[in-house]
Amino acid sequence: MQTTVHQHDAPICDLRAQQLLDEVDLKQSLCDAAFHETAVRRTAAALKESLKSARTVTHIGTGQAKIESLASNRRVARPGKPVNWDRTSADRAFDADPEGLIDPFVKTLSLWDGDKPVVAISCYSIHPMSYYGRGEVSADFVGQARSMRQKDDPSVFQIYFTGCAGDTVAGKYNDGKDH
Repeated sequence: MQTTVHQHDAPICDLRAQQLLDEVDLKQSLCDAAFHETAVRRTAAALKESLKSARTVTHIGTGQAKIESLASNRRVARPGKPVNWDRTSADRAFDADPEGLIDPFVKTLSLWDGDKPVVAISCYSIHPMSYYGRGEVSADFVGQARSMRQKDDPSVFQIYFTGCAGDTVAGKYNDGKDH
């Protein structure tokens, strides 16, 4: 599995870049270094605490499932016209155009303790942003799907990663509204 991060409204932290910005009176314009340090320390403490309840992993599993009517390629090909990089996350102008080249499968790697699943790590190649620009942090529709899957079986910890998705968006199937 290859994964990527695409921040949009989520916090970003580039401490060196912020240090350079601080030198020209742009303090906290990119990130809050003190908040970052606190978050790193809290994460390290939580990880250390989690080791107290470590589980045995005896084997791994793999799986995939076909996804339909979710992703579309940003590059829209029209007969007799050049390929354009037009379709965005909620652009209605290209709904009639084909999906284009996408990976139609969500893939899952699972870790097991005997016959009991411990964790399911799923990955899909889609730009997981259906609405943004509001300054709030959101897991968007992929986070909603992960949460629903977690409720289906609370004993299996669900993790989702976005695959390499610069070319694939929900554009063709996304109306840009909050759901």
